[in-house]
Amino acid sequence: MFRVKTIAEAHEFLGLEKPGHPLISIYKHDNLEQNKEFVGVPFALDLYQIVFKMCSPGSVGYGRNSYDFQEGSMIFVQPGQVITMGKWKEKDAIGGWTLLFHPDLIRKSELGKKINKYSFFSYDVHEALHLSDDEKVTLLEITEKIKKEYTQNIDKHSHSLIITNIELLLNYCTRYYNRQFYTRT
Repeated sequence: MFRVKTIAEAHEFLGLEKPGHPLISIYKHDNLEQNKEFVGVPFALDLYQIVFKMCSPGSVGYGRNSYDFQEGSMIFVQPGQVITMGKWKEKDAIGGWTLLFHPDLIRKSELGKKINKYSFFSYDVHEALHLSDDEKVTLLEITEKIKKEYTQNIDKHSHSLIITNIELLLNYCTRYYNRQFYTRT
């Protein structure tokens, strides 16, 4: 099994340029090329991973189960969880993004104390979050704020603003999951 311990290792694994921050990264999938030697190989990250996928229907191996996803879906992975990526077509990556953050980023924060309350990070939830067009826009705007915070000149407020926006993103995702399950009933 392949293990990724840091943001820098994740960037190296994906063939991305060096990260702009050691504890957090947001990258778009548009120019991401799949490393074919890792297709079907289980891997784990020592990072939180939130992935928005704009691709054709399929699944991602997740622990002993799989995530079902379709166009405009999100998946959530906490540190140490095992994922197995399937093969994708080049056009499947367009429009997607990933937010990675190290547990040290939130360790001493309120979010760090309650991150386990976001149940969609659990292996028990193996259903992707399916988003409406408006919901996609809302979450993209939040990720753009986070990226702006960690790429501009960092000051004494940057850390708390990054964490606050991650928490805002997670709260919206909670709302959207609740909507998804409510709509089904």
